[in-house]
Amino acid sequence: MAWEVVLAHVLLPAAVAIAAGFGAWRAWTLLRYARDRRLMQLVWFYGLFAASMVPMAIHIGQIAASVGDVSLSHWAAGGELHEIFAKPRDIGALLLLHHALMLASLVVAVAAFSPRRTTAAAAGLVVLTPVIPAILAIEAGLTLYLAARAAMNHRNRRTAGSMRVATGFALFFLGHITIFLLHGPDAARNPLGDLLSLAGLIILVRVLPRPRA
Repeated sequence: MAWEVVLAHVLLPAAVAIAAGFGAWRAWTLLRYARDRRLMQLVWFYGLFAASMVPMAIHIGQIAASVGDVSLSHWAAGGELHEIFAKPRDIGALLLLHHALMLASLVVAVAAFSPRRTTAAAAGLVVLTPVIPAILAIEAGLTLYLAARAAMNHRNRRTAGSMRVATGFALFFLGHITIFLLHGPDAARNPLGDLLSLAGLIILVRVLPRPRA
């Protein structure tokens, strides 16, 4: 299997899960020093997001197993491995679980930075959206809301930390909107979206204070 395919469809989602998992761990360690509601919500946000990548990884593994060994010459002839991985498939339990966990993580993030009415509205949209394209649109919409809130916060505070948070959520939004816009009959998931999301997650995790020794 070509290394580009492994990077785009296996290692990149795994890196996203590791970054989110590290964020959950760091937020959890900070709870030892301050029992803060928002900090606990960050634990759930990062944790659920990391967990959402597990069923996606299993789904990708099943596709890889069905692909089998393909020679380099066969791959070079038409880039067919990317098409195999991106080929639309039935909405199975793994994909539904992936999106359910991701939506749950985003709703928790909205709850951490929003009034209760906004959170209730976001949760209602999740319940009423069983179709994958619509779910992707809601994921992009929720991340847009988070990016806008972070930008407003930076406008009010004008600190280096608020700038990093705004940048992180902006990249996070760009990742999700890329996945949504490039979703179609010929592409179920675009690696560029995962790459942008990974960059945003890394920035957001680095904003968290380091646990004391």
